[in-house]
Amino acid sequence: MSQNRHGFQIGTNELSRQCFTLRHKWWQDLLLFFIVIGVAVLQGIRACKSTVVPTRTMFGVLVEVHNERLMAWRRSKF
Repeated sequence: MSQNRHGFQIGTNELSRQCFTLRHKWWQDLLLFFIVIGVAVLQGIRACKSTVVPTRTMFGVLVEVHNERLMAWRRSKF
């Protein structure tokens, strides 16, 4: 009986650890996303008009990649 309970406990811990890793990865992705946007904006401000267009295209690519990831995550969840 104690072995079964112990096994169940291990299973629960495994599940919560997996959930935490998923959540951590999601926050990490979001943080990275904002950092990259911040860097792109700073570069655009520093170089002023010469890099406005490349920064915009870079931002567009980032948004597309983020949306694809979000859609893939939704597909895997449902």
